[in-house]
Amino acid sequence: MSRSNSVVNSNIVVLLTTVHSFDEAERIAQELVKQKLAFCVSISAAERSLYVWQEKLCNEQEWPLKIKTQQSHLQSILDWFEQEHPFDEPEFIVLKAEQSSQAYEQWSHEYLNS
Repeated sequence: MSRSNSVVNSNIVVLLTTVHSFDEAERIAQELVKQKLAFCVSISAAERSLYVWQEKLCNEQEWPLKIKTQQSHLQSILDWFEQEHPFDEPEFIVLKAEQSSQAYEQWSHEYLNS
C-alpha cells in the first residue's frame, strides 16, 4: 500500500502546557482524547523549568504536554482546562500548523467529529 505525500492547508493546532507530575499529565492526556477534545496528546520526559512566580524564583520539575487538535476544538479545550488544569496560571502556547499530510488531517478531523 503506497502512502500519499501530499500536504494540505491545515486546521491543526498544537497546544503546549506543563504539569507537575507524570500521573497528572497522563490523566489529562487520557481525558482529552477520550472526550474527543484532542486527537493526540504527547507527554514528554520531565524537564526543569525556571520562572518567577509571586516575586520568587522557582526551579521546578514539570512534564510537558503537546496537545494536538483541530482549530474548531481549541476553545473547548481551554474551557475544560479552566476546571481541570492544576496550575493557578497555566502555560498555554498555541502553535498553528501551516500544512499537514492530507491523510493525517483527514484522520484527525474524522476522529474528533465522530
